[in-house]
Amino acid sequence: MKLLITLIVLVLPLSLNAEALFDKGIEPGYFVGPTAQFSLVDGKGAAFLGVEGAITANSEWMLGFSGTTMVSDLEIKTGLTDDSFKSLHLSYLGVKLGYISNPSWLIHWTLGGVIGGGQTIFKTPSDRKITGFDYPTVTESCFVVEPEFRAEVNVTDYLRFIAGVNYRWIAFGGNNFGIDSIDLSGVGMKFSLHFGKMSSNIKNKNSGMKW
Repeated sequence: MKLLITLIVLVLPLSLNAEALFDKGIEPGYFVGPTAQFSLVDGKGAAFLGVEGAITANSEWMLGFSGTTMVSDLEIKTGLTDDSFKSLHLSYLGVKLGYISNPSWLIHWTLGGVIGGGQTIFKTPSDRKITGFDYPTVTESCFVVEPEFRAEVNVTDYLRFIAGVNYRWIAFGGNNFGIDSIDLSGVGMKFSLHFGKMSSNIKNKNSGMKW
């Protein structure tokens, strides 16, 4: 009992002086905006458009969503024969998580990513179809993880421009066209515009994390 009392006496002052993650309360915020992404799919460049949004805590922690779809289908060689091609469309949607470091700085960085699911659609291009033959469309579901590192610029208190790099990692059941997960995965560049309430006093906030 004496040992327990001694430990309490020693630890209590330390606990009273400790800093908590949200010891000054939580200031809510939000943002939403369009995204443009350029990345590799099956070794070829592909363009994506999408939208993302999130709620924020103290302008630093974010939790939201992100949706992305390929701008135009990508013609890929399936590997079945030398002249066998399919038109590929890829889209995915997921939960967006992240941390914004020093949001009051003019230029700052963001670390986070997207976790979710998507869909691949394989079909024969119309200019390669032969009249009288049936060309079925094959749809596959996939699991997507996309970590990203981005730089943000505070254009105004309610507008940010974001640019960065990411890696789209895809896992799925596979198909019969010679295209697997590693072919659909790839590094990319992503650009975004965020509109919303970044913080009611963003110019006066000082983040606990520094470069």
